[in-house]
Amino acid sequence: MSQHDFDVANGSGATVRSDLNSALVALASGSSGATAPATTYAYQIWHDTTLGIIKQRNAANNAWIIRGTLAETRTFSRSSNTILGVADYGCLIYATSTFTQTLTAAATLADGWWCNYVNAGTGTITLDPNGAETINGATTLDLTPGQGVIIVCNGTSFRCVGPHASLNGAQTFTAAQRGAVTALTSSGASIAVDLALTNNYSHTLTENTTLAAPTNATAGQSGIITFTQHASAPKTLAYNAFWKFPLGVVPTLTATNSAVDVFAYYVNSASFATCQLIKGIA
Repeated sequence: MSQHDFDVANGSGATVRSDLNSALVALASGSSGATAPATTYAYQIWHDTTLGIIKQRNAANNAWIIRGTLAETRTFSRSSNTILGVADYGCLIYATSTFTQTLTAAATLADGWWCNYVNAGTGTITLDPNGAETINGATTLDLTPGQGVIIVCNGTSFRCVGPHASLNGAQTFTAAQRGAVTALTSSGASIAVDLALTNNYSHTLTENTTLAAPTNATAGQSGIITFTQHASAPKTLAYNAFWKFPLGVVPTLTATNSAVDVFAYYVNSASFATCQLIKGIA
């Protein structure tokens, strides 16, 4: 740890060399120390060893801006409230039980402070800023199990990016969730399906064809394929053995111009899916 005023005074060769070496050590260590350098410059870096963060002097040379963390452990869990502070800058925090998480005053954290926060428990985590300060315009913000946010401070209040849903937690959606519908084509009397693309598909028949075994089949995926018949000459559809039907009875498409049938599937394993054809929808 070393700090220097970066003003090398006149002196003997050895004295000047020693002063230069001290200045270089201060540069190499980011002016590290428990307190701020006595002499500061615009855009100067200071490694604050008291708070464990990296600071930079602002352009006006009258304040420090948080730029990073010195923490060697950036991801950790908490089972009870420990107030979020300056040292949590840029960290990822997993809350493993139910409690109210308080935050240090926004003016202390300063503009630009942020951290990732995830509710990894089974109850609600309530984020509670200091005093009358707000988070997303409200006095508190609740995170349900599995939700995570990036908490960002602007020096007077807090905003969150998210909440983001965790894939391994139960979710309650308060608005519609939609997946894209991917159009399938038939080539060489075969319809290729890549189940990694989406859940729902559509196909307008242009030839007598077969629904091929899909690629990227994973147990648990479900969806539909909407089949629309040829507008003037209805076609037939056969099925690869991957697609299994009740009692082994393979259905046929509605043989009416422009008829719409809906094929529902559930992937049981990488080797087969349970299916049902709902005929005559339109």
